[in-house]
Amino acid sequence: MSLYLDNFGRPSGVLPPIDISWIHPDNEDVVKEVDLMVGSGIPGPPRHYHWKLSWLVATTEDGLVHRRIEIVREIERDHLTNWGPYTKIGPVISANTHLHTIGALNLSQRRELERIAEQEPVRVPNGEWNCQDWIISVLQKAVQAGLFTRAECQSAIHKAGWKGDF
Repeated sequence: MSLYLDNFGRPSGVLPPIDISWIHPDNEDVVKEVDLMVGSGIPGPPRHYHWKLSWLVATTEDGLVHRRIEIVREIERDHLTNWGPYTKIGPVISANTHLHTIGALNLSQRRELERIAEQEPVRVPNGEWNCQDWIISVLQKAVQAGLFTRAECQSAIHKAGWKGDF
């Protein structure tokens, strides 16, 4: 049996998250900070917090537009899904969300980070592996690709409560 789900866990008949990159493309070749977003809305230890990567694409009258990299649990599914990077508008910071800057990337580097995340598989549920492990794997590959330093990643993940190795 495989350790990974087919098709990145994307269930047939389920639509991906709404992506507004066609309205607000991330196409400016400028350096942008990439953050580790940690949502702590669910009571429990830091291991239960949701992690995603994010960077600002635009500011509009409707809110902030961010590019996001994450895996999510679909309604009525017992596994996580990698839909690939997408762009979303709306509040990023709430009382239960914390940002930890990892580093700054130019456009080609951000696209490489997106390619890494798009190709990152999702594990079969085992009761232990979660979005944090997935982000750690993406960040490890980003370090190998020279996008971030090991120290940058370690600083952000330790501030987020990560207790494992990197």
